[in-house]
Amino acid sequence: MCNCRCAHFLRFDNGHLTLHQQTYIEKLSADFFPDGVPATWQANKPPADATLPLAVVEAMSQTEAVDPALVKRYQSLVGALLYCSGNTRPDVAFAVAMLCRAMSRPTPELYDAALRVLGYLYRTRHLGLRYGASDAPLRGQSDSDWGVRHSTTGWLVDGACTSVRHTFAGAS
Repeated sequence: MCNCRCAHFLRFDNGHLTLHQQTYIEKLSADFFPDGVPATWQANKPPADATLPLAVVEAMSQTEAVDPALVKRYQSLVGALLYCSGNTRPDVAFAVAMLCRAMSRPTPELYDAALRVLGYLYRTRHLGLRYGASDAPLRGQSDSDWGVRHSTTGWLVDGACTSVRHTFAGAS
């Protein structure tokens, strides 16, 4: 184990590899829940409820000043959740993406929603990404558009895809 942010690798006898961040999630929970994860957040709840998008819209439309201490706590928590969702926990990606939209204008309600996501992660901290061996051939494709000012590159490997857009300062 190199540090708390590392994903842990577990190899099972049947040829599967699982990536998870159980130690990191436990450390986050200890930081943000010093008295332990509240029992109300350990119930069988999804990471977010249907009102989260509306709460984000309301937060972004508020005009009053935001407490700088709340902004710092919120950004720290949501940044840590973003790290989890991008590495081993895509199940919280929607909730975390919604919370990220209000990084500059958080409200106490959104902070509680971020804590709910952390509570969900704690409750399901043993979950991760599982990969297994396959006899199927590895297939991949790529494509690029190298325009003068912008270029886009994308690739696809057996269903996992990404797209990257590059912007160049000028042409020679």
